[in-house]
Amino acid sequence: MKGFVKMLEAIIACIILLASLSYFFTSYLRPSGWSDSVLKLEAQDALLVLDKTGEIQNFIKNNESGLEERLTKMFPETTGFSITISGIPKSKILIACVCSDEEYLELKKMLMPGTRQPEADLESGGAFLLNGRKIELNIDKKDANNFDLNRADVLVFFDYNKLSGEISEINKFIERGGGIVAITNLTESDIAGIFNTIFNLSWSSSDGGVKSVFNDLENPENVSYKISDYFVSVPFRVDTSEDHEGEFYIHGNSYTIGTYYNETGEYAIFDGKFYRENDVIYPEVGVPVKIVRINANVTLPEYESVDLSIINSSYWFNTLGWDSTTNKIAKDEKTILASGDLSSVKANYYISRYGKGRAVWIADYNKNQTDTNQLLKAIMLWVSGEEFVIGDKNLPKRYISVSRIITDGSNLYTVSLLMWYMFY
Repeated sequence: MKGFVKMLEAIIACIILLASLSYFFTSYLRPSGWSDSVLKLEAQDALLVLDKTGEIQNFIKNNESGLEERLTKMFPETTGFSITISGIPKSKILIACVCSDEEYLELKKMLMPGTRQPEADLESGGAFLLNGRKIELNIDKKDANNFDLNRADVLVFFDYNKLSGEISEINKFIERGGGIVAITNLTESDIAGIFNTIFNLSWSSSDGGVKSVFNDLENPENVSYKISDYFVSVPFRVDTSEDHEGEFYIHGNSYTIGTYYNETGEYAIFDGKFYRENDVIYPEVGVPVKIVRINANVTLPEYESVDLSIINSSYWFNTLGWDSTTNKIAKDEKTILASGDLSSVKANYYISRYGKGRAVWIADYNKNQTDTNQLLKAIMLWVSGEEFVIGDKNLPKRYISVSRIITDGSNLYTVSLLMWYMFY
């Protein structure tokens, strides 16, 4: 009996010892990562299929909301996703203008003069086609009592003094990828504060020229190259509601174009000749101007207009004013328009500590100059960030990411697909 008790005690002691050891030496099971690998393969296959079938190009070109629905059908219900398209502008860009009532109306005329009948397919005055995609510019007036930038893509101002006290909000705006456009003349004493830190401007002792041209178009990596590409692709609008005629400007010279409608269709009239949409006119030698859209068949005459686009990236602009004390901004690789050794329009990017934010300074100019307004519209596309997100924007802590470079034949853009399991 004693032997049995001792044996029982020994067994109990062993159990206690093993239990003690398990307390001090816990085992760790490393996840295999197999489920993430499967998810990544599914994401790669999805992008490949959408690219090869041309579906994603069609979705992007036509701004179709069906891309999210298409991906939802391709993936299991237990997964979530977010897709980011980089390299092309958003279909809707919200511009916050910190300006007076007069400046607000002025900016609206600069970016979207005229309007269209509500039943027309481009009903918004700020809507236009960019390589087949509908892009819409909307402007929201802001002031010191209404400085919420949470929904804005671009912040525009004409007078820096109107931003006093808002630097903290501006920095937050840039941190999340916002863009800033300043349309103002500068003196040497102005090159401080945000014009130094955000716009990265520096004063120059050099002189400018009598013309401004896109800077160094031979290098596709330059921001001037991308904006010049947008420039020849976006239109400006000529309001022809008064006597069926309106003015536009080439190199500072005024030209008149008219609109006409009969049973055979809509026409633009220039220099006594009739033109259809997609025809090209030459107001000056070497300056091709495309007739993008004619709106002459209207029930209300105040909606008459014609959209034109200068389609020459070598186009030169009248120099945006400089003199011995004004706008002597040094030229560098971020210059968009150069006048001699000076910048007339200059960009900055990768502004925040995380590489976010874009900014463009433009010397003040005559707001009726439709050629410069066409440039301003191109700048808005670039400065808005060229990125938009489809799907869930609230990402979990754990997800996988795959990317693919896609072309539509004329443009390159990056499509990034993030996926995750809903019930990790």
